Amino acid sequence: MAQGPSIVVGVDFGTTFSGVAWAFKESAGEIEVLSTWPGGGNRTSVKVPSTISGEARTASWGYQVGPFMDALRGIKLILDEEQETMYSPSLCSKKLLAILDKDAV
Repeated sequence: MAQGPSIVVGVDFGTTFSGVAWAFKESAGEIEVLSTWPGGGNRTSVKVPSTISGEARTASWGYQVGPFMDALRGIKLILDEEQETMYSPSLCSKKLLAILDKDAV
């Protein structure tokens, strides 16, 4: 049975913004970087906010998350429970996760 093309995906999961790129394994030099995002309107950017919210009973993420929505922000810094952070958005996210009885992983 013949196999189809292989795709390699790279994710830059940042504290405040994240990005995604992909390429066919056979054409690794031709990298496609995502630059349009849900909720971004006409904006093009290689990065999208690293935020997620379930406030409206449907998951919203990135540019879909409004500035005043209850959302997880700075989540990267609380993935390792043994690592302390003083970054305010991460601390707020940690409290929100505790209220929801969830963890960051």
